[in-house]
Amino acid sequence: MAPGGLAPPEPAIGGRPRRQVTGDKRKRKATGGSRRQKAAGVAGGFSVSENVTELKDADFDKLVVQGALPAVVDFWAVWCGPCKALSPAVEQVAGEYTGKVNFFKCNIEESPQAPSRYGIRSIPTLLFFKDGKVIDQVVGLVPAAKIQSSVKKLL
Repeated sequence: MAPGGLAPPEPAIGGRPRRQVTGDKRKRKATGGSRRQKAAGVAGGFSVSENVTELKDADFDKLVVQGALPAVVDFWAVWCGPCKALSPAVEQVAGEYTGKVNFFKCNIEESPQAPSRYGIRSIPTLLFFKDGKVIDQVVGLVPAAKIQSSVKKLL
């Protein structure tokens, strides 16, 4: 026993003490990247292309529900690896359907109301809208062919 009646902490497996996550690292994860990533302009993982538009809660109804064209909304987060991996496939399909279908990305941390309204529980999730109603839903990392088949249902 150590002085004061307290037992010394036991070392973790392998004899090394456990490393604690500091508040700074938690903050970095929540804000979307390190200072180095932000300086390089890549904090957040990926940029929105000319065929995919960033979507906020305030614009959701106007652009998606009441929009003139069918829409695909990609619900994602900065820290989500599969979301980053899905992005090129979404951008590829968006390029093929320019002028026929609108493509949007909705960051679930910056715009939490839309994901809550549509019951988004896992990301990445793609919702396919036609006439303001959800026609199809794709969850997880999928190939571009799967996204294309869902987009064809909108046309």
